[in-house]
Amino acid sequence: VRFPLTLLYVFFGLCLGAVYEKSAMYQEQVPMEFLDFLVPVFILEFLPAGVRGILIAALLAASMSSLDSALNSLSAATMRDFIDKWFDLSSKQTLFVGKVTTVVWGCLIAGFALVVGGISDTVIESINKIGSTFYGPILASFLIGLLSRRASTGGMLIGIISGVTFNLTLWIFFPGTFWMWWNLSGVLVAGSVTMMLSLILPPPKPEQIEGYTLAGSGFFQGQKIWNRAHTILVLYFCCILLFMFWLNTLAG
Repeated sequence: VRFPLTLLYVFFGLCLGAVYEKSAMYQEQVPMEFLDFLVPVFILEFLPAGVRGILIAALLAASMSSLDSALNSLSAATMRDFIDKWFDLSSKQTLFVGKVTTVVWGCLIAGFALVVGGISDTVIESINKIGSTFYGPILASFLIGLLSRRASTGGMLIGIISGVTFNLTLWIFFPGTFWMWWNLSGVLVAGSVTMMLSLILPPPKPEQIEGYTLAGSGFFQGQKIWNRAHTILVLYFCCILLFMFWLNTLAG
């Protein structure tokens, strides 16, 4: 479902590029090294006041919805996995510490944002670079956790760290490797390390994995009713690949 949305904002970028090529004023206000300002300058200079206000409100609302969910998730994970295990807090204390944790994470994120401006030339590429560093190892841990009853928590944690470290090594020391490959390298490294360590480390207890893994759960026996939906999704994915191949042919 995200693919049409991606096409929409790519098409919007092409339209802005066309305006940029034809407008000398636009080119003066947005130098080539600051192309991230194409959209805000276009909103300020080319749109009427009413539409401008609606768009700015929509941008702020979208930003707030993304930020609050991330902050709440980080705060909740910190409280559940660390603070609740280390301290015996009352309900009132837990609420207060949770708020403080949210503020701390907000400060850390704001500080991080101030030092990552040089990652790449555009915001969208910076976001995808950071994401690609972690997506592969996280996917590997998710798949192994579902498919293997042998995988241990320690092996999985070390596998994720190994995958992220490998991707950071590619990023710092092998800049010629395109960042999209980091997703694949993260899956392979994290998955291999996790499986090797899981053969060495003690396996998890049966009660720790019961109901969480596909292996031995009989899950696939009840999935036949979804065969039609799965087929449609596979065909849709093939259509996306054909469309991208067609675009690549046009560009070539």
